[in-house]
Amino acid sequence: MEFEFNVAKARVTVTLLVLSSLLLVSILTFTSEKIQYSNVFVFSLYAIYAFFVIFLVYRFYASYKKAVWYISIYENILTVPTFHLGVKSIDIKKVYSIENQLVRGVVIAVILGIEGNGQYILDRERFKNEKDFDELSLHLKEMIGGQSVGEKKLVVDRLINRLSANKVWFSYIFFGICIFLYFLGTEGSFDYSDNYKFIAYGGNTKATLSAFEIYRIPSSNFLHLNFFHLMLNMLMLGLFSQMIEKALSNVRFANLMLLSGIISVLMSSKYSSFDASLGSSGALFGLWGGYTFLRFKFDKYLPGSIKAIPLFKFYAVLLLEVVLELFVIKNIDYLNHLGGFVTGFIYLSIVPLGAKLETIDQPIRIEKLLFFSLVIFYLGGLGYFLLRFYGLI
Repeated sequence: MEFEFNVAKARVTVTLLVLSSLLLVSILTFTSEKIQYSNVFVFSLYAIYAFFVIFLVYRFYASYKKAVWYISIYENILTVPTFHLGVKSIDIKKVYSIENQLVRGVVIAVILGIEGNGQYILDRERFKNEKDFDELSLHLKEMIGGQSVGEKKLVVDRLINRLSANKVWFSYIFFGICIFLYFLGTEGSFDYSDNYKFIAYGGNTKATLSAFEIYRIPSSNFLHLNFFHLMLNMLMLGLFSQMIEKALSNVRFANLMLLSGIISVLMSSKYSSFDASLGSSGALFGLWGGYTFLRFKFDKYLPGSIKAIPLFKFYAVLLLEVVLELFVIKNIDYLNHLGGFVTGFIYLSIVPLGAKLETIDQPIRIEKLLFFSLVIFYLGGLGYFLLRFYGLI
């Protein structure tokens, strides 16, 4: 079975990736006065980036040597050309789950859960003819569905059905509040320099917490120092939030974020050398902590849409983050991040998810009570902050 690959689309993707990355690196290089080119770490990053660009340019050139590219299945091996002009081979016998990725009700890709290798996303845009994507997707579902049905597959299939039924809304609300408050504080200028008291009234410090200005705990979780800080946190939110919220349910997911946000601020205020706490990082590291628990405890039961990368690579990324925060990147409040991470990990370790994730999205009564309490606390804190900022109280 063969289907023609959209190699023209792949060449455009590679071209845009190279040009956009060159533009971004140029802007960072020529506008930053803090880059120390003699620094071994900085030099290594530039060397890796140069190798990456040369590698893509070579692949772009080599792609013209092959007249036609095919997506094919032969003897249970799925061979897929990639958008960076490489080739991926997948043993279908190792594929244990297949899920539709929807945008406005249209299937734009299928997500394959692969034993020991996380996930692989097969996009509709890879195919020169869109109908070929539908035909291959149906064929893959028949092949995977016809494989031996064991306990693991039954658990995974049940979780997939829940994922497709659960709706995401808290992630969007959290994102919207962060964006709204940033532009409210900057008054559309992308800079707090003209309105710095926005942070002064909403940020949390050791002194203000000692003065029992508790409203600053929720307000500081939604305010960001600058546009780069905001975008970095919102990018992290986008990477983790939707898949975790679908798996956990809105209530349990909201508790995970909001509780982690509170504990991270308190941890920073009590033990950190930094005087101020600002940003959503603590709440987002709570997501990371919760996700780490899911991978640690239930990895074999998670479908491909949740297992983005193999477990050992996930732990490697986690270790790299710890090393960077402790020894490389300066001015990072790692105790704030640690507080959020530990809170997220512990929260999911004590709530009843079920031995095989039977109740992963079914919060119990005390969790629902916690949800309403946290929402009231955050809304009250944000409301009090805005009233105080505008001089209404």
